[in-house]
Amino acid sequence: MQASNNKKRATNMNLTMNHLIQTICKEFSSHRIERFTLSDLAKLSGTSRGSIYYHFSSIDQLYKEVLENIILKEITDGCESSDELFVRSVTYIMENQNLCLNLYYQTAMLVKDEHRTKVLNELLMKYDIADQSHQMYMIASFIYTFKHWFDSNLKLDKQQIIDELLNYN
Repeated sequence: MQASNNKKRATNMNLTMNHLIQTICKEFSSHRIERFTLSDLAKLSGTSRGSIYYHFSSIDQLYKEVLENIILKEITDGCESSDELFVRSVTYIMENQNLCLNLYYQTAMLVKDEHRTKVLNELLMKYDIADQSHQMYMIASFIYTFKHWFDSNLKLDKQQIIDELLNYN
């Protein structure tokens, strides 16, 4: 009986977490947002702040979950090379501009380049890039190119960004 209750509780936790993630994705995709708080999320999702804090220690952790476990999974699923990773990243961003711009601006002051470097390094390690110094050069170039692109509100041409990234590779 207790195993059944634990399984049900775990299912309900996953449903709540997924609901919160989907709520933020839907809201961030619909329009540009200047400021977004846990109170905003609670109101939009119909979930209490206590329940949100139970699943996520902060709004930053929720943003990280959206980026690393939703967006990056979609981009990298079936990806076979760093070139393909770059093209898919740019394509995803162009197809989901509001979502990506909102995540960028909501996290710009919170996410440090060290974290971006770590995430990109983990992604690029999946592809056989023998020269570690070249991989770090690619990561720095990727971060610089994307920051410049996002700071222009994604106004630069998609193909220009892809070409720039592939030139670094």
